[in-house]
Amino acid sequence: MLKRAVRFALSRGVEAGSVLAAEQALSGLDPLLELLALKRLDRVIAEAARTTQLDDEAHRLRIAAIMLDRRVPEAEYDDDDAISEEYSRLAAPAPPLRGPWLVGGATLGVVLGVAATIAIVVLTRPFDPSKTPAGRVLSRTLGDFIVVADRRPPSDTALARLRDAASDDRAKRALGKGTADAMGHLLDTTRALAEASPSDAKQKTDAFFAATASLDQSLDAAKLPYFVDADLLPRPGNPAPLLFSFYVERDKRVAAAGQQIRVVYLWRLDTLNVRQNYLGYTRARTPAALVLLDQIENELVRLALPAIPPGEPAELFDENTRLSHPGQIKAIEARAGKVLRRYYASMPPELRADAQRVGVLLAKRRTLVEKWQGTLRSQGLEFRVPDRLIPRAKYSKELELRIPRDQLREWDEIHESLLQPETLHAFERLRDRYAASVERHEVQHRVDYARGLVPVPPLIVSMLHVDNPLDAKPGSLAARARDELSAYLTELSEHQDSPLLALVLLSRFVLDRDLPSGPYFYAALAAFEGIGQELGLDVDAMLGRGADRQRFARLLFAVLKNTPARIQKAARGAWNQQFGAKLSAVHSGSEKQNRPWRH
Repeated sequence: MLKRAVRFALSRGVEAGSVLAAEQALSGLDPLLELLALKRLDRVIAEAARTTQLDDEAHRLRIAAIMLDRRVPEAEYDDDDAISEEYSRLAAPAPPLRGPWLVGGATLGVVLGVAATIAIVVLTRPFDPSKTPAGRVLSRTLGDFIVVADRRPPSDTALARLRDAASDDRAKRALGKGTADAMGHLLDTTRALAEASPSDAKQKTDAFFAATASLDQSLDAAKLPYFVDADLLPRPGNPAPLLFSFYVERDKRVAAAGQQIRVVYLWRLDTLNVRQNYLGYTRARTPAALVLLDQIENELVRLALPAIPPGEPAELFDENTRLSHPGQIKAIEARAGKVLRRYYASMPPELRADAQRVGVLLAKRRTLVEKWQGTLRSQGLEFRVPDRLIPRAKYSKELELRIPRDQLREWDEIHESLLQPETLHAFERLRDRYAASVERHEVQHRVDYARGLVPVPPLIVSMLHVDNPLDAKPGSLAARARDELSAYLTELSEHQDSPLLALVLLSRFVLDRDLPSGPYFYAALAAFEGIGQELGLDVDAMLGRGADRQRFARLLFAVLKNTPARIQKAARGAWNQQFGAKLSAVHSGSEKQNRPWRH
């Protein structure tokens, strides 16, 4: 009975190429059977997802169906054609019985017992916005639609089902009629853009972005803590539309330069295989300044906090440089580690204790990771370094036969300590302190967009040999470097405690060759040059010609040895000098804190 229902749901999911379609196939069953079937369905899909590297929902659903039938497929897990052929040999599942026949035949005592059990599970289960009715629609439907729309050719049947799921009665109950209609319209414009010819791509793109802004306005008006952002993925011909969905943990309004600016602190909800490598962002067309908590956590966990224990380095260079020039790099990263310890030592006592608690654990974990990288590399494997405080992968289970047990035991002990409520709260306090500087950075972008024509500043003009500072086209290298320089100098000049952490992390855009270069490289270099000049340093003598990283490190530490107050004053002076204006003050307005979430 249960297996039959799950098998049927998997078949519907395979047809649509969507996990959401599989879950919806269980609607209308007996309530108890639907609950049990959903749990079994989620479990078998998750088990299938761990077996394959292919990022295709239909492929994972086929594996899940085979595993449900006989546990282990005959074909290789990543062989899409072989898995499809093996799946086709499975017997077609019969539809499950509909209606409340199971609950109707159960005794009252059993019903009450089950209800009590469910209530306990619901009340004690950690909050997960992706599991709420609204979160399911926003996290699954949008991502599934993007994946199906990008296929060549796309499945009209699957697109139609997903479009219906975005605005059917269930979606309207979850989102409200107006928001569900706005979401349906967004999917219509998404499909139109995905199928657009080059001649009408501009018009379809504008409609796509406008529909996204309209959905966000509707979500905000309905007081639903979700946000959707639209982007384009470059590809031959027309760019592909992308939709990212987020959970809004904090929603603020601030005032600056005569305008009200919305600031949202976001956790990523969708599962698209597209990584966002920035701490926050905004665009002229985006209706808010976005602060990305996933990426901020990554930055602190991998780079800043492990440097807190004595003698620990701050890893600022790419791995290839670290391996090819170990002596020089070790000395620079050791000095940077001292700067970060100086930063955390300047905090109030309770925050110093927080930093020490979390930093010691993450330094131990980094040491284990470095050991494992060497061990696994010798076995022909690459180890993916954890980028979250609590890794999503089950490393102890997956590495059981490859890593000594005492090291796996130490790994588990570290994460048991990280999961302690007082440790999680300590990390969140440190994260929120750093996130405030990211917020100021993104707010400045919003202020600059409203200023209209802003000349390219002299430092960027000199670096990029710009002919006309008043003729930088939007999106060009010069324009983007100008915008980032303004935001970085503002962030450094108005940091709530000390700019040392932000400066050390900013230096990576010059030192780490694995990071994207372009505007961030030039903005970071210009920020250090401008601050150095305001501090009275002979920047030209330090840097010489070009952007030699050893010479840049001299400028970095010459700036960092100054007091935080002097650096902040120099950053403000550099902004005034480069942009010929006075920085606008930012005043806090309303703020709503939604339920906290970790994933």
